[in-house]
Amino acid sequence: MASARIVWEELIYDLYKHGFILFGEYTLSSGLKSPYYIDLRLAFSVPHILRKVTFLYRHEAYRCCRFDSVAGIEMGSIPIAGILAYTMDVPMVYVRKSAKEYATKKYVEGIVNKGDRVLVLEDVSTTGSSIIHAVEKLREVGAIVDKAIVFIDREQGAVDTLKEMGVDLIPIYRVTEIMDLLHDGGYIDKEKYNTVMEYISRQR
Repeated sequence: MASARIVWEELIYDLYKHGFILFGEYTLSSGLKSPYYIDLRLAFSVPHILRKVTFLYRHEAYRCCRFDSVAGIEMGSIPIAGILAYTMDVPMVYVRKSAKEYATKKYVEGIVNKGDRVLVLEDVSTTGSSIIHAVEKLREVGAIVDKAIVFIDREQGAVDTLKEMGVDLIPIYRVTEIMDLLHDGGYIDKEKYNTVMEYISRQR
């Protein structure tokens, strides 16, 4: 595959062309309104895009830190955590949104030994609430969690919030970088670009 920088740029154009990046009026899972929406879960239906997504996650994971296992978060990042665990030959765990109501009634599925360094993976971050939840539950079972990788950070507070709890959130893309690429590449006009950039500025 090409260099990480080339893949990083090309992938955004692929995501836009395949309808992963949408403009309009959307309500996010956090309840916030947004003039754009990015649906990364579609990647699992488009193999050549999934390969690039996986490549960039793996590239960042190798660069960022030492870790004993990776953790996905129900539901968005569980598949990518599984792919990375397999290709990097490391254990995987995942964190549920709510504890099982039967049997072990656990939040964390998989084996976590006390003192294990766990790298949390997420697809998109807004306020960071899902990552915060995952970090808290992993720490409760004895894991050391001080790094998380998110594919796209919407730049609405997640990085600062996680920093306060001792976690370095590492975005593969910031949404401002995505908008710059799309605008400079001629994929979106000045009006769409300004609408999104003004929205981001207000949310910071």
